[in-house]
Amino acid sequence: MARWYPDRHHLPSHPAGEGRFAGHLNRWARHAAALAVVWVLAMVAYPSWASSDAMGYDDLSRLNAPQRALLAWFYHHGQWPLWNPFSFGGQPFLAAGQSGPLYLPNALFLLAPVALAMKLSYLFHELVAATGMYLFVWSICNSRRGAAAGAIAFTASGFFIGHQVHTQMFDAMSWLPWIAWAARGLLRSPEALRSPGHGHPAPSAGRRKSPGRRYAGVLAGTLALMVYAGHPQVTFYTFLYLTLYLLLCAVETRRSVPWRRLGAIAGSVAFGLLLAAPQWLPTADLVAYSDRQHPAAGFLLEGSMPPSAWLQFLSPFAIGGGDTGVPISLSTLLPIDHSNLFWEFTGGIGIVALALALAAAVTRFRTSAEVRCLTAIALVCSVFALGSYGFLDVVLTRVPGFDLFRIPARYIGLVDFTLSALAGLGAARLDAPIRRWVAVWCAVFFAVLATARLWGPLGHAPRAAFTHPAALCAAIVVFSVVFAQRDRLYGWGLWGVAALTSVGQAALLSPFVLVAQAPYQTPSGAVQYLQAHLPKDDPLARAAAFGETSISYDQAAAYPIPALNGYDSLVPAWYDQSVALTWTDAVLKTEPASILDAYDVRYVVTPAGDEPVFGLPGAETSYTHWLPSVPRGAIGLQMHLEAPASVMDGRPLCSITLTAGTRTVTHWIYSYPTEDYYVTLPADWPQDAATRVTIRSEAWSGSFTIADLRWVDASGSAAHTVLPVHRTLGPRPWRAVYQDSRETVWENPDSPRPAWMTTDLSGVQPASGTAQSVRWTANQQEWRVDAETGGWLVLAQTYDPNWRASVDGQPAPVEAAGTGYGGVLTAVRVPQGSHDVRLVYRPVTFSLGLCLGGAALLAGVVWMLWGISRPRPRARARG
Repeated sequence: MARWYPDRHHLPSHPAGEGRFAGHLNRWARHAAALAVVWVLAMVAYPSWASSDAMGYDDLSRLNAPQRALLAWFYHHGQWPLWNPFSFGGQPFLAAGQSGPLYLPNALFLLAPVALAMKLSYLFHELVAATGMYLFVWSICNSRRGAAAGAIAFTASGFFIGHQVHTQMFDAMSWLPWIAWAARGLLRSPEALRSPGHGHPAPSAGRRKSPGRRYAGVLAGTLALMVYAGHPQVTFYTFLYLTLYLLLCAVETRRSVPWRRLGAIAGSVAFGLLLAAPQWLPTADLVAYSDRQHPAAGFLLEGSMPPSAWLQFLSPFAIGGGDTGVPISLSTLLPIDHSNLFWEFTGGIGIVALALALAAAVTRFRTSAEVRCLTAIALVCSVFALGSYGFLDVVLTRVPGFDLFRIPARYIGLVDFTLSALAGLGAARLDAPIRRWVAVWCAVFFAVLATARLWGPLGHAPRAAFTHPAALCAAIVVFSVVFAQRDRLYGWGLWGVAALTSVGQAALLSPFVLVAQAPYQTPSGAVQYLQAHLPKDDPLARAAAFGETSISYDQAAAYPIPALNGYDSLVPAWYDQSVALTWTDAVLKTEPASILDAYDVRYVVTPAGDEPVFGLPGAETSYTHWLPSVPRGAIGLQMHLEAPASVMDGRPLCSITLTAGTRTVTHWIYSYPTEDYYVTLPADWPQDAATRVTIRSEAWSGSFTIADLRWVDASGSAAHTVLPVHRTLGPRPWRAVYQDSRETVWENPDSPRPAWMTTDLSGVQPASGTAQSVRWTANQQEWRVDAETGGWLVLAQTYDPNWRASVDGQPAPVEAAGTGYGGVLTAVRVPQGSHDVRLVYRPVTFSLGLCLGGAALLAGVVWMLWGISRPRPRARARG
């Protein structure tokens, strides 16, 4: 593939010794000024680092800051960040792939307060992205002006601006230019990873050492950092970019495919994956049993980029904000983005940079293979971003890999990246054809803006969303005509306008993430109450949020408070099917109400004025009676109500538990417009032993009155009344124990336990022994159990198959319990008697990943040291 400029533009080689050092110094000095300008403009584009406000908008407070505060908690307590006991009733923390527990730059959160560390982290990654993009564009065009233009366009792009709310996505994306630069360097390096003495001639005495080793190390290292940063979707996008780029390169070279260089890239990628194995192996394991195992097409295509949203590439403030004087609101968002999640649809590199990119694509498409590759990738990713509005939606929903990720609009990240590179190539060489096409594209942009204003969605946007970019387009056309013959003035003038336009729109929009006081900075009154009253001797006692409160989503993890809630992360499928306490409590309330007791929920926090359970003052929640024997021929028991239950929507009504000796069976009753409900006895149920009948209300609201209980024979007819009951059952009211103007804390009227012994895995059943916590850490638990009969120790935490258990030092299986709630709880089988039960969370995939990553790191260090210690070519020539 042809280079953008001939080889004479390369920096010259320098002799060994002091001359070599002087050469390196001179080479970097030539870039120092350009990089300094890029860094300063990047800092201007994101002024949040200098603000006294905190970064706390949306997901920053809901997920990212709390998880990084929790990350610091793990390391400060000397524990591996493997299991998160503070969200989702217990969840794999490292495997979830969101918090970057092993990501080295996240060490900032161990050294500084979360609010300050967030700003420093974003500033660091902005500079990382800018530097990497500078290197990537420079490697193509050998022009500092072009490299700086591309770096500024990418760093200030809409994808980065919008996804400030997604810390891990921002962090991961900042490494993409480095990966692209290293992969391109390996592909272009004439001696990629060659070693003299293995059938390859030694380099000539005056030639610098091949950079293949350096490119391979950067590619492997930055890919590993991207994986560790914690957003698998960005890693997938990077693999998509590399795949498309290398395929297009193979097509371009046709008969002379550089197999050795492609192999060097593949080897470097594999080495990077080995380095990152401790992260991606547990994540891959979790995906296999997570809520992403079989996602619906509608879920995957949610967040597709509507055609109207592409107007933001021309008018970044079409949704309001910025210099329009109109704040962003639903009335400005819906006509453009068709959604209130505007950060997912924010794209663009600045209208002048976009004109440069398209001009480069048009004028150099036939002569530059590099431009053809970047243009093709931009077009493919644009169609992917359209999602359900495009024609590749089948790929997004059915092709493995693609079908793991939602919100197709995020493919804008690759569009912004490739357009920024093209903009840099356009700025590098502003000859007459490019100048002419810049003016043409600005005229086209003006026409599109005018059409959208008169007959399209810009008609609903603020006036300045049209006038400002339209005036800029007109000014560029005039500027191109007036200075058509003054190459130097036109080139630097257009570069300056493009840079200021990109940086200006970023500086106006990027502060949307700032809030005066973030929830993770100061605990609310409800949080302070929970911190003071959750029992310290119960490691699994937790709270839950119903509605928007200060512990909703992952916000409780910032303090940390164990919660049943969690937010936007990989979780086991059974939690998602039976609890799903993120946006709403609707799923949870389709389960029996005792699920709160099963999860050891002591308090529920609601917005002020709401009530978690509509209980009945003075109501009984359960009824128990012993039946002396089972009549001959009886196959079941009938519960007859005095009238149909007040709630008849198919939701849980009650549970009926039958116990005879060591046998226990539970049936779950759901409410329907009927007065009779039946439960069936197992065929081998003891006929002569007394049977204990326990009926417990499982309704979240309403009541029902039991008239009597009757045995049912094989014919299906009810025998004479066995037991008159005449009891009204319903939920007991929760008591408000704390209240302020924002929220209320309600106390559970029951007395839930963190663990219990049972012979029935269906739910919270009468105990057949005791269980006491002896030692607890996030990844390890020890319990002292006294079991009256053989059964299970059930723990009030979400089941995960990677827990390992032992009873008195002997391995024991960990099983799913709480079958009445979808099998969401954790259980260990325990024989009769007193026992010590130990549970440890250490996934095999993490141990394997540590071994692979450690071995790869050691091999990499040896490889690099070997390369450094080898005699240099000139020394070998003298020898």
